[in-house]
Amino acid sequence: MEFSACVVVIGVLTSTLLPRISEWQQQARAIQLANAIVALNRAVVIFQAECSRSAGPCDQLVINGRTIAGANGQAAATPDGIARLAELPADTQFHEHWVDGVPALTMSLPSRGIPPCEFTYVQAPRSGSAPVIHRPLASCP
Repeated sequence: MEFSACVVVIGVLTSTLLPRISEWQQQARAIQLANAIVALNRAVVIFQAECSRSAGPCDQLVINGRTIAGANGQAAATPDGIARLAELPADTQFHEHWVDGVPALTMSLPSRGIPPCEFTYVQAPRSGSAPVIHRPLASCP
């Protein structure tokens, strides 16, 4: 009798918690993506500030003891550029490519068993212009 009651209670708890766990995982992914994008935006501002203090073309800056690649006065769209400065999680995957003739870096935040959350940093196309961060809405529902 007591064993049956325990099984029923565990069954009820499991049936209520399983949908919640999936919801919590989705929320955690969205938070992880938002944090990565905030880190990227922060890195853009830091690079701009350091570049404005530099007398050179800002192709390479040493920021916090690390060499950061630059292009057109902004952080370069490379793992040793914007990604290094943003200090993204170690398991972030990088894909260098081009968007409308401009270097871009797509970053993927892996998740077990489901497609990764992705966003793309498009380098400043010319001096005096700003980089762009794209977040496809379908990437991380």
